Amino acid sequence: MNRPFKSDEIVKSPYFTDREKETSRVVRAMRQRERLVLYGERRQGKSSIIARAAERLCADGGIVISVDVWKMEDLEGLNRAILSSIPRTWLSGKRLETLGRALRGVFSLSFDDHGRPVVALGAGRVRDPHPDETFEAILRALDQIASQGDVPVVVVIDEFQNLDRLRQGGIAFLRSLTQETGNLSYVLAGSIVGIVTDVIGPKGPFRAIDRIQVNEIDPQHLGRWVDHRLQTHDVEPEVGLGALIIERAGPVTEYVMRLAKVVHRIGLEMEGADQRTVQLAFDEIVSDQDGTFDLVWDKVSTTKRQILRGVADGEERLTARAFLQRYKIGSSSAASHAIRELRTDGILAPGRPHRISDPFFAEWVRRQT
Repeated sequence: MNRPFKSDEIVKSPYFTDREKETSRVVRAMRQRERLVLYGERRQGKSSIIARAAERLCADGGIVISVDVWKMEDLEGLNRAILSSIPRTWLSGKRLETLGRALRGVFSLSFDDHGRPVVALGAGRVRDPHPDETFEAILRALDQIASQGDVPVVVVIDEFQNLDRLRQGGIAFLRSLTQETGNLSYVLAGSIVGIVTDVIGPKGPFRAIDRIQVNEIDPQHLGRWVDHRLQTHDVEPEVGLGALIIERAGPVTEYVMRLAKVVHRIGLEMEGADQRTVQLAFDEIVSDQDGTFDLVWDKVSTTKRQILRGVADGEERLTARAFLQRYKIGSSSAASHAIRELRTDGILAPGRPHRISDPFFAEWVRRQT
C-alpha cells in the first residue's frame, strides 16, 4: 500500500538521524544501569527515541519493561501494567520464582496457549489493599532478577510526572525506589514541561538525575524529509511544500505527519501537490475532527474558552486589563489559573508565544469566533 507517512516511518527512516545523539544517549543509559529523564512537549518524538533505543537494546538481549502513567487511573492499574509488559519469554524459571515470592498473596499465574507464563495481580480479589507495597515489591523483585543476570533490565515510565496524581508524593516515592534498585536502568519520560523542570530542578526530588530535553525536529530537515517522501510515493510536490506543511501544522512532528498524510492522498488524486492541496488537506482534517473538538470545548470552562479564543486571535498579554475586558474575564488571577490548567491538560503549549498545541484545534477555535 502506498503509505509514505505511517506513524513509524519517521523512526525507521534515515532522516531520523538528527535524533541519533539522543538515541545513543538513551541506549547508553539503558546498558549502564543509569537513571535518565527525557522531557519535552508532547508529540515531539520522545516515545520514538525510546522505542528506537529499546529496539537496539533488545537486539542485544536486553529487557525493556515500559508503562505509560498517563493512561492509569490508580497505582494498582500501574502495577498491573508493569506486570503485563514483562516479556513472557523472559519471565521463567528462577526469575518467575523471584517475582512470585515478592508478590505472594497478590500474585496469580496462568499460561497462554503457547505454554508461556502470564502473571497478574489479585486473582479473585477486587482490589489490592496495598498498591504502594506491591509497586515497591515489583521493582525490588525486578532489581533482584537483574542482579542475577548479565543483560540489562530497563524500566521505562512514560509521563512519570503523573505519579503524583496516582499517589500523594508519588514522584518522591519513585525517586527513593530508583536509588535503592541500582541493578535496574530507568528511563523516565515527561511532557508537562513545567512540572518536569520542577522535579529535576535544584529543589526537586530528581535534581541529580541526568536529563535530555527533546525539542522539535529541525524544520528544514523535516521539510526535506516530507518532500522526499512525497516524491518517492508518486506525488510531485511544489518546491518548498514540505516547509509549507510544517508552517501550517508544526512544530510538533505528529501534526506535520497527519497533514502530510492527507496532502499525499489528495495529491494522488490531483496528480501533484501545491499550496491549494495543503489548504484542502488542512480543512479536511479540521472538518473531520469537528465532533471531537466539540467535546473538548464542552468540557472547558467559560474562562478557558475565552483564553483559547484570545490565543487563537494572536493575543499575547492574556492577563492585561485590556484583554480581560475585551474577552470578559473577571480577573487576572482567574486568567492565570485557566492558563496553568490549559497547559497542564496539554491544550496550551508551554512557553511563549502562546500557542494552542493542536494546530487543527486552533483553527477550529478561530472559526468559532
